[in-house]
Amino acid sequence: MGPPIGMHSLNFVAIMGLTIVGFSALLVLIKPSSEKRRQLDLLAILWLVMLAHPMAHSLLRQTGALQGIPRWVQILGMPMLYGPMFYLYVRELVSPSQSIRIREWLPLAALAIFAIFVPYLPPLFQSGRPGPARWVGIVDVSVAVAYSVAVFRLLRSHKTKVLEYHSSIDEQKRLTSVYVLLAMFVTSSFYVIINRIISPIGGGPEAGPPGAKAEWHSSGFLILIMAFSLFLARQRPIYGEGPEGAESGPEPDSDDDAPERVPRALDPAEVRSLSQMVESQKLYLDAELTLEELARILGKTRHTVSDVLNRGLNKSFYQYINGLRIDHAQELLMDSRYEDWPVMRIGLEAGFNSKATFNRLFKEYTGKTPVEYRRRAA
Repeated sequence: MGPPIGMHSLNFVAIMGLTIVGFSALLVLIKPSSEKRRQLDLLAILWLVMLAHPMAHSLLRQTGALQGIPRWVQILGMPMLYGPMFYLYVRELVSPSQSIRIREWLPLAALAIFAIFVPYLPPLFQSGRPGPARWVGIVDVSVAVAYSVAVFRLLRSHKTKVLEYHSSIDEQKRLTSVYVLLAMFVTSSFYVIINRIISPIGGGPEAGPPGAKAEWHSSGFLILIMAFSLFLARQRPIYGEGPEGAESGPEPDSDDDAPERVPRALDPAEVRSLSQMVESQKLYLDAELTLEELARILGKTRHTVSDVLNRGLNKSFYQYINGLRIDHAQELLMDSRYEDWPVMRIGLEAGFNSKATFNRLFKEYTGKTPVEYRRRAA
């Protein structure tokens, strides 16, 4: 008599999950050198290994390959580490110039130790059920909620920073997919509350597949694995590298040990000089212009350029550059020499790299779409 149908389904889910994780790891390893970031790629590979562990463990357990291997070596509580790894990866992604501090690694280390000894925990709440199921459920959910909040705060802070650094922002720079992952992560955490703490599916991580519910649970886990793996494989570094190879992301917001910085006096002549140089050389027409590149061209530091724009012109780098692009696009739309040019070509000529961004910002700045503006100008 062969294994039950549910067993075949779970095997298929595990094999598919391992295939996806392996393929994603390969994509991370073979990325172009211009997109490689040692710390970021190392975290991605470590996270993928953690994602693969439960599926590999399930296959090995069903084949009997784990017989005689101590349970503490099997690290049954590995999913508890997803929250800290989620945070550390996003943290490195949005703040590459600020090294991850030791205290940010400590929760991951503590949870890893806890995950090793999960099989030896006593039953919780005198439930009569295996101890690990509820212990893992409670700790897993608590950690997931705490790190979900931490990731959300990182994303909110990143939204402000990225507008200070880039003149054009796409989905990968905005990290829209991370919000989707965060929603899936929170949803899966609440599923753990229901199935491991309130009414667990079956006898905990070390029990065999309990049937249709286990298949549904494994399929949901596979979807989460797919989402995380594809994100790690396709996400590109948001910030470039400096001249010495160090990542040149936004400068740290603050340093608790550093003295409070006193704003320097702003010379109006400096503001005029900067704006005249940008406008006369039409630097804003470069669709990939960043604050780093602009500062290099002007022979100033990023902080100085950002300070001049924020305090002198009351605009962020993103607002200033795209405002000039919109002005240039308006001139082209009103010029009869360009009346045969499609709107998309006008947007590209003005420094935008996508039609959607051009239309959105043009209407935001002028109250009309480019087509409406051209029609009224005619």
